[in-house]
Amino acid sequence: MSRKLNGEIWKNGRKFIPLNIASASSGYHREYLRQLIKNGKLAGERIKSSWFIEEDVFSSFIKNNPTNISYNPNQNDSKIESKLAALEEKLEKIAINLNYIKQSVVKTLAVLLIVSAAGFFILKNPESIYANFRDFRNF
Repeated sequence: MSRKLNGEIWKNGRKFIPLNIASASSGYHREYLRQLIKNGKLAGERIKSSWFIEEDVFSSFIKNNPTNISYNPNQNDSKIESKLAALEEKLEKIAINLNYIKQSVVKTLAVLLIVSAAGFFILKNPESIYANFRDFRNF
């Protein structure tokens, strides 16, 4: 297992920075920077298994080719917070819907219980469903 070099190095009086650090600070993908080095557009070298870019050349490259990408760690936090807020809102709606369903089920079960009790009563007392007109005339 090889060990990657992550710190800056000096070679022949020139300062080199690792490609991953240059990539993170500039917004360019490290593969794009590596291709620029291979094509001779940036001064860089491969040392062991890592690529390094000459810092002065890279600084002038960034000044001449600015990116619109700026890393802001708080921006990621705000995206996560907005997603969490949206999820909480959805969960609240789901909870309201579940509560409504629960109430509907309870009401339905209550009606079924009443209808079943009435049916059981009628089956036990079939004469109770017969009524004469005379019985209602006295009211």
